[in-house]
Amino acid sequence: YTPLGFTAFYLTALVAAPFYALAAVLASIGVLVITAIYFTDTASRLLLPSARNQFSLSKVQK
Repeated sequence: YTPLGFTAFYLTALVAAPFYALAAVLASIGVLVITAIYFTDTASRLLLPSARNQFSLSKVQK
């Protein structure tokens, strides 16, 4: 454990930190986007058929 090794480690961490932060931000954005797409896809699958069924039922009743 020498001051020189500690300095090198500190500089490496300093240089790598922004990349790690960027990777974390990108990962969280990706998870959010995938979650949003999944939820909208599921919601459209759940909502659209029921809306179609109501529409066809109302047409049949008329």
